[in-house]
Amino acid sequence: MIDLNQSGDDSSVINSRTFTKAIVRGDAENALQVLDLLNDIGDGDIGPNVVHYNAAIFCLAKSDLPNRTQSANELLKRMNEGGIKGNVVTYTAVLTAQDTYDEAERWLWRMEDDYGIAPTTRTYN
Repeated sequence: MIDLNQSGDDSSVINSRTFTKAIVRGDAENALQVLDLLNDIGDGDIGPNVVHYNAAIFCLAKSDLPNRTQSANELLKRMNEGGIKGNVVTYTAVLTAQDTYDEAERWLWRMEDDYGIAPTTRTYN
């Protein structure tokens, strides 16, 4: 896992900058570990938000992990169960993570029908 305290800070608060470093490195496994850590220390005021989840799902979508589709779908489920409402970026990321055209198309329809989120031009790219 990436070094979360590179600056020598001994606090347990992980900021978005640290999370972004994991994402920029393109390492989905690190991104998921940071997201898990944010969940572990979260108390309602501190914890992952929609931006963190979106970044992790997109990182999964672009990875070559064999379970990337399942992991992306599970992150969306975890978001919903945690009361974090997804947005068009969230569902575009989940759609991008799908392995087959049929699954991606199914998510495209679910975005609007089940979640009331209209796809954008980015969704179709």
